[in-house]
Amino acid sequence: MLLPGVRLVERPGVLHFFDGRRVVSVRGDEGGRRAVRQAVDGASDGAETDQAVTDAHELLERLKLGPAGGQPAGPVSVGAAFASASVAGWVTPSEADARLRDADVHVWDCTSDTSGLLDALSASGVHCTELRDLRRIAELDPARSVVVVVASDQHPTQRLREVNAACIARGIVWLPVGAYDGAVIRVGPLMIPGQTACADCLLRRLAANVEYSAEYRDIADAPAAPTPPALRAWSYSVAALILLRWLANHDVRLPGRLFTLVPDDLAIRQATVYRVPRCETCAAPDFVTAAAPWDIAGDH
Repeated sequence: MLLPGVRLVERPGVLHFFDGRRVVSVRGDEGGRRAVRQAVDGASDGAETDQAVTDAHELLERLKLGPAGGQPAGPVSVGAAFASASVAGWVTPSEADARLRDADVHVWDCTSDTSGLLDALSASGVHCTELRDLRRIAELDPARSVVVVVASDQHPTQRLREVNAACIARGIVWLPVGAYDGAVIRVGPLMIPGQTACADCLLRRLAANVEYSAEYRDIADAPAAPTPPALRAWSYSVAALILLRWLANHDVRLPGRLFTLVPDDLAIRQATVYRVPRCETCAAPDFVTAAAPWDIAGDH
């Protein structure tokens, strides 16, 4: 069996595999190529070829062309296959599959359709549960839990700020999915407490890039434009892809990365959001915000 998206083209003396990013050519004698074809087709000529076919299965898995053990790829393996193919990491599909099984995603969808993101994640092979109580975050296991919050159209940033503080206190990685503001909808950044910008850092950075910075927080939390269902589904898909790549492959490019969906251009803009050193929410407890030690300076 081959992983989803892998194609095979056979030429005299060589088998070419294409996974969308690369071509892998397997050469050898007729017996070796026959064993590889049997591994792809799931067939065998008899006991004497079983070992050769088994070796071919292992070869395809090491090359990230076939699933572990040559078994057909189910929903989880499809997600694992996508995540393992990311150029940022080199995990096998079986390793990616194991990482997905060991992770729990807790989804707090503040919209009227609370099943949209849950369905997108479940269909991708991610184990997820619905989150409805802020106090539950304090009970989650930071080693295996990720929280995702979908902002409502009524108060887009209120719930995000509340979850931000709770996740920082517990050390939980989390991902915000914003509401449509009439121009864009933002997904991310993936936030790791103590390492990346938090939600308050994000609001400060966004406010610093508009002419109405003094009013930005109030405007950002005012009732937003109704989010078109197609645009909301787009944001769910992007969030699911981010989580797949993070959970299964630990893609190091994702933490702190903001994805801005621009429907007018049918484009996704990316930017890195850096921490605000004096952020009142995520700065270290021993951070001193005084501008200068004037009492000391006066002695010199």
